[in-house]
Amino acid sequence: MAEPLDVILPILQRIQTDVSEMKREEREHRADTNAMGERLDAISECITYQMGLTASHSVDMESIREEIIGHQKATGRA
Repeated sequence: MAEPLDVILPILQRIQTDVSEMKREEREHRADTNAMGERLDAISECITYQMGLTASHSVDMESIREEIIGHQKATGRA
């Protein structure tokens, strides 16, 4: 008859191997996630800058439009 240790030991070794593999994969995923976060931060800064430029240009276009309307009214072309 087989000893209980002979049956249980391979199961425990397999569990230990699986846990080690999961820890390794988790470290890899964490590194990937951190790298993606850094890239997202860089992209976010660029997008924020571009949105600021766009908003600034929209304000400039509105003021130019108002100025043109003012000139048209002053010259009687409105």
